[in-house]
Amino acid sequence: MVILDALGIAARAALEVTFRRRRAGPCVAGWSWSTELAAAILRAMCSASQTRGIPWLRAVQAAGHLPSPVQRRVQRAPVVIGGVLAERFVPRDGVRGARTLVYAHGGGFVAGSPDTHAEIAARLAVALDARVLSVDYRTAPEHRFPDAHTDVLAAVEAVLRDTPAGEVVLAGDSAGGGLVLATLLTLRDRSTALPSCAVLICPWVDPLAAEGSMVSNAQVDFGDAALLQGWARMYASDEQLRHDPRLALLTADLRGLPPLHIQAGSREVLLDQITELAGRARAAGVETEFEIFAGMVHDFQMLAGLVPQAVPAIATMTNFIDRHLAAAPPPRAHGAAA
Repeated sequence: MVILDALGIAARAALEVTFRRRRAGPCVAGWSWSTELAAAILRAMCSASQTRGIPWLRAVQAAGHLPSPVQRRVQRAPVVIGGVLAERFVPRDGVRGARTLVYAHGGGFVAGSPDTHAEIAARLAVALDARVLSVDYRTAPEHRFPDAHTDVLAAVEAVLRDTPAGEVVLAGDSAGGGLVLATLLTLRDRSTALPSCAVLICPWVDPLAAEGSMVSNAQVDFGDAALLQGWARMYASDEQLRHDPRLALLTADLRGLPPLHIQAGSREVLLDQITELAGRARAAGVETEFEIFAGMVHDFQMLAGLVPQAVPAIATMTNFIDRHLAAAPPPRAHGAAA
């Protein structure tokens, strides 16, 4: 029933996009039909989840996971890292040195999994000749703050015990980007060796934000302030969301962090908070690359098979990682994933 329901929602979104484009062209200048369709379906599914519930959303995400040519270029296996479940992605051509990327998936603290983010994990593994460990952290409402944070931190600490810090990189999208940043802050405060760098893909760093781009981009992005605040409150209390620096990351002291590469879309609801984060990181003396991709919505990088702009965005982040990982043998000729 969930699949049929989701197919009906997707079909209606496809018809609306098709007829609207015939009448008035794309809703955002430069959008391809596939980009607009992907955005419309994502928005429709998130909207439907507000009445159908989180289990429904998770089931839809699981059903929508389809292997791609890039995913067939990696070997996958479930693993346990620091007592936490994860999925390991290893290029079939092998790994260069000890290169290890720990990935924290997005999903608003309530959804997402290594399966839903297998495409980005596979692309990073192939492009970097690296093993990617995608953490299957606990999600709300079954598990509340700080369970997701504890899981990601435990996995990263276990990797750092076995792998030189200069060969480790962290990456995450949306809520996972926030988890990565919170993990870096905890490692710094514990005087632990820090990873070589980190990539924050459309990071969610101000869970109760309600103005600015949260309003102006809500008509084209996946959701709005009400949706996001609802998810955040399933994970943590308002007091924690406003004042705990692991969640209210715009209040955190960012000094002493490793180099950061941050990406955002110009049409995503989180644009303002991501832009502020990049400014605060630079002001704190953190080496920071910040890219805004014109016309793109939240987490467009996860849709590389449908959204053409996702491929150069992933290439940019892999180039950043390559520059910051410890010296290693030159890459093989197969190059990055396309």
